Amino acid sequence: MKNRLPADFLWGNSVSSMQTEGAWNEGGKGMSVYDIRQPAEFASDWKVATDSYHRYREDFDLMQDLGMNCYRFQIAWSRVCPDGDGEFNEQGIAFYHQFIDELIARGIEPMICLYHFDMPLSLAERYNGFTDRRVMDAFIRYGQKMIACYGDKVKYWLTFNEQNLYHSPEAFLISGYLQGEKTLRELYLIQHHVMMAHVHLTHYLHQTKPQCQMGGMLAHALVYPATCKPRDILCAQQLDEFLNQNLLRASIMSASNSHRLGANEAPPAILSCFLGSQLSATLDEIVRQVGNDKMTPEEKTTLKLGIGRIPEILLDTTDRNRTSPFAFTGNRFEFRAAGSSSNCAAAMIAINAAMANQLNEFRASVEKLMEDGVGKDEAIFRLLKETIIASEPIRFEGDGYSEEWKQEAARRGLTNICHVPEALMHYVDNQSKSVLIGERIFNETELNSRLEVELEKYTMKVQIEGRVLGDLAINHIVPTAVAYQNRLLENLRGLKEIFPAEEYEVLSADRKELIREISHRVTSIKVLVREMTEARKVANHMDNYKDRAFAYEEKVRPYLDQIRDHIDHLEMEVDDEIWPLPKYRELLFTK
Repeated sequence: MKNRLPADFLWGNSVSSMQTEGAWNEGGKGMSVYDIRQPAEFASDWKVATDSYHRYREDFDLMQDLGMNCYRFQIAWSRVCPDGDGEFNEQGIAFYHQFIDELIARGIEPMICLYHFDMPLSLAERYNGFTDRRVMDAFIRYGQKMIACYGDKVKYWLTFNEQNLYHSPEAFLISGYLQGEKTLRELYLIQHHVMMAHVHLTHYLHQTKPQCQMGGMLAHALVYPATCKPRDILCAQQLDEFLNQNLLRASIMSASNSHRLGANEAPPAILSCFLGSQLSATLDEIVRQVGNDKMTPEEKTTLKLGIGRIPEILLDTTDRNRTSPFAFTGNRFEFRAAGSSSNCAAAMIAINAAMANQLNEFRASVEKLMEDGVGKDEAIFRLLKETIIASEPIRFEGDGYSEEWKQEAARRGLTNICHVPEALMHYVDNQSKSVLIGERIFNETELNSRLEVELEKYTMKVQIEGRVLGDLAINHIVPTAVAYQNRLLENLRGLKEIFPAEEYEVLSADRKELIREISHRVTSIKVLVREMTEARKVANHMDNYKDRAFAYEEKVRPYLDQIRDHIDHLEMEVDDEIWPLPKYRELLFTK
């Protein structure tokens, strides 16, 4: 028969070890980062999973009954090497030998994935995962060992699951990263180490097991077109990406707003939309009523009667919409992501340009359907349905401040970029150009000029902020802290003259600790200010404005938070009467 699949066609399923194995503390297995994660509403108990460690033969029997001839599974790194590096666990290696043999006995082709996000906990805690080259080296050693063990039985190999995620912020969730600021530099390190590990292991496999193949697995979720028509396919491709989220974020990103965004009195830098229950219900009703078949006049009339005019919608009185960057409040949409000091023109340009672009595309799609013989009303309803369905990932009614939303947004494909220069660089990506230049708002030169101005503004603001903070710290905070420290020392000397030694030690302990604390803070401030000054000098000598902006974000700006932290502690420790600056509580409540 002509419609038969080729004999070598592989049909099966794919899993990760943490999704299936369980037995987290059996067989000599070490702990992974998943073993310390707690079960949640949308996350299973990784320690149990589906218990395939004990029941894999039953699973294989079911696969065989279904006619599957391939099984892509993952070797748990910490099961065969408990600490991620060093001694290998022979019991774990023997388990996978038996595992593979049982597959082959049933005519199921094994395919091994070496890493599916379950970094050995020891490596994550010691080195912060793939940010450190030593973890890359450990992974290569682990991979070479697995190839040596199973390469004569297993033909197909994968290094990393969803390898394309390592160039996105999602990389911090899957690479064993436990702590840090999630900088762009760290992201690049993760990506580089993952790619180099893939190269090394691919070369090793080809050299030692030439009959084997090594590949990669990519993450991609499709929006399926309504039909096989080119128009529908193109529409699905466009709707599969949330086209203008990066442009909108670029329009409101600045030095001050990047701190504000991320639940510091503002929603995160994730561009989502709050519609409220009434408007969401209206959209859902359109999706429910519009089918794929030709609509009857009665159906169109019924739908029009229901949504022919926007109903009177009460102002939303809940607080939930206040955590959304783009919220419908009953009589208007509010773009809350813009900072209070921002000129609203940039945000308005981006919003209006995106709106114009989408309306033009919508009109073109309607006209194309009408050319194909579809009535105007029906064409509009069909495209409305497609657009509403495609918009579901950006519609969010929950708490935008929560950590859970950040994780959920990443799963939906939404970006969360707090790195200011990176966010601004999206002004000149292909999508932004297609909108801003395509709608004849800017030409190429004007758009590049806008980017240069915004990056220079950011650089100057951080530069000024760094110089002012350095001056305040060295010339105001440090002398005040030292003066107060001297008062404490005088007090200690007085106590020592009055009280016996034993009583003196008891009475002076808290003051000694305070003196020690102040000394530590003062020393740290002076060191950090000096290092920040040197980092500014290096950045200032860069000729390229983009490089300068990135250097100020990644090399200079982190010092600001560190210095402020020490000053904030001193503010609580130094006598209020001699503190040279207004304190937070004074600014808020008394002055």
